[in-house]
Formats: sequence, structure tokens, C-alpha cells
Amino acid sequence: MAEDDEHEHGHEHKHVIHKEGKKLKIGFDYIYISLVIVLAAVVIYNSINIGGISTKLETAKEAAIPAKIQIATIGFSKCSDCFDISSIVDSIKNGKRNITSEEALDLSDEKAQQYVVKYKIKKLPTVLVFGEIDKAKISGLVKEDDALIFTDLKLPYLDIDSGEVKGRVSAISISDASCGNCSDISLFIFQVKESGVKIANETGLDVGSLYGKELLQKYSIKKIPTVIFSKDIDAYDEIKQAWSQLGTVESDGSYVLRTITPPYKDLDKNRFVTLILLDDKSCDKCYDPTLHKPILANYGVKLIEEKTVDISDAAGKALVAKYKIELVPTIILSEDADAYMSLKQVWTTVGTVESDGTFVFRNVAVMQRAYKNLTSGSIIEAQAAQG
Repeated sequence: MAEDDEHEHGHEHKHVIHKEGKKLKIGFDYIYISLVIVLAAVVIYNSINIGGISTKLETAKEAAIPAKIQIATIGFSKCSDCFDISSIVDSIKNGKRNITSEEALDLSDEKAQQYVVKYKIKKLPTVLVFGEIDKAKISGLVKEDDALIFTDLKLPYLDIDSGEVKGRVSAISISDASCGNCSDISLFIFQVKESGVKIANETGLDVGSLYGKELLQKYSIKKIPTVIFSKDIDAYDEIKQAWSQLGTVESDGSYVLRTITPPYKDLDKNRFVTLILLDDKSCDKCYDPTLHKPILANYGVKLIEEKTVDISDAAGKALVAKYKIELVPTIILSEDADAYMSLKQVWTTVGTVESDGTFVFRNVAVMQRAYKNLTSGSIIEAQAAQG
């Protein structure tokens, strides 16, 4: 019995050891499989990461290579004064780009005509860029199909649809050679040119010339000097928008300047100012009325005549009575002063404009000099005038 128990106990012990060994084997197998999976994941991650880095390096390397592009220009031989596109070409070349070819075409060339149709080109001259245009990153050009097209032309240029060169302006100025004091119309024309207007033809006429008279009558011009621009100036938006302040647009499209800088000649009446210096010779302390002359000059006033009149004279007394003048010395300007807008704007603070258009200076205190009150006969000293 004891032997049987011992045998049975040994058998059970071996069975336990077998089961424990099996469990250990399963545990080792699990650890092994886990390690294999982890190592595989690491290998896959490294492969992907290395591949990504390699791709990025390739992309960076590719980006560092200048874009390969081809440049073509299309001009119009009959428009030598058209917009100069050489600056556009130079700016494209100055970038980090590989210019593999460059050709200059004229509209008369068959290839140029094919480009015009294919890329719907409306204005010439222009620049076309082909090749790696996305990589080239050229600003200021518009993408059309497989090309970049320069469309932001300045005037003048050829309008493809009409076949006309837009922006070529003719200017005809009319002046009076005998009017030495008149404003210089060439200065206005120069300003127009400086604003970007292309004056292709410029003609100067005298008011007495046959053609000059014809134009004066045709456009009912009353003030000279003036200038007439051809309808082509309509292409310049800035001029077009501002012209209502400067002149008129005639039925034939011509632009006629009618706001003339004084002094000018009114064909009905000369627009030069007559100055009367109204003085009181009995007032030794009173200021000299000629002090007004440089002030008038600052406002651009041109004098055609100057008179000095004393209040004791018949003419002086008549002026005092007519305009009810109380303070002297003073000045009186003829109605032609109305043409000087800057003077008119300040005149309301220093004087009056009479019913006959005459300008009478009344606020003599602003001169900060002694003056005389004709009503009281007293002399107001300079210090009191300043107060």
C-alpha cells in the first residue's frame, strides 16, 4: 500500500512538472512573438521615416533647381512708341529661372498670330512664358492654358479687336503772341505728359491764324491760352474722371480746356486786374498802400494797370462816396480779380465785392500799420490796430 501511494504520488508530481513546463513554454512563445512584432514595427517605421526623409530631400533638391522656362515677346512694328515691355522681360530674367529659349515676334509673323488666337491676347506688345510656369512663380502675369501672359499694359498699346493704337493723343494749343502776361499753356501740357499721357502730336496756333480762328468758332472758345486734346485722351481714366473740373468733352470727342489759370485773355474782355491805390497824403503816419502789391502777387494776381489816387482829389472823393469807404489807405481792384480763385476765397475776410464787381479792401487793421478813420478823422496807431 505504501509503495502504491508513493508510486501514485510520484506520478502526480511528474504531471505537475509537465504542466508547469508547458506554461513556461507558452509564456516564452508569447514574449518571442511580441518581440518579433515590435521589431517588425520598428523596421517598418524606420523604413517609412527614411523614405519620407528621402522624399523631402528629393523635393528640396528639385526645388533648388531653377525652373526651366521659355520666353516669347510679341510686338507691333508700326507702334514704336507703344508700351516698352523690356522691363517686364528683364524682371523675369532677374529671377532664379533657367531661360532655355527666347524669341521676339512681330504681329505680322504667323506664329505670333497663332499665339494671339490660342491665348486670347487682346493687347500688344506682350510677353508669354512657357515651360515650368508653376514652379517659376512669376507675379504680374496671367495664366492662360499652358502659358503665362502679361496683360497689364500701360498706354499706348495696340488694341487687337479694333486694330487701333490706343493712347496716342494729339494736342493743339491756342494762344495770343501779343499777350505777354498770359499764363503759359505749355506748363499745363507738360503736367498732362507727366501724368502718363502720350502726346504723339503737338501743334501750337496763334489766335489770329486761320485754323486758330476756325477752332475758336467750332468749339465756342472764349478764353485763351487753351488746349484741345484729341478724343484719344479718353483712354486715360485719370484724365477722363477729372476733366469735368477742367473743361468740356465735345460732340466729336475732343477735350477742350476751359478752366484757365489767370492771367488769360477773354476774347470778350481782357482778364487783367487794374489796381487803385487810395491814399491820404495828409496822414504822415498812415501805412504805404503799395504794401499790398507783394501780397497780391502771392495770390498770382497780374496787374495790367496801376493808379495812385488821393482822397483829396476829385477822383478820390468820388471813390470814397461811391463805395462808402471809411478807412484809408486802402486798395480797389477791378472786377477782373474775380478770375483769381485763391484771392476770392480770402477776400470775404478782408473786403467786399461791390454790385459792379469791384473788389474793395476794408479790413485795413490786418495790415498792422497806422491808418485813418475818415468818419472821426482820428488816426489809429499800429499798436491799436494789432489789438
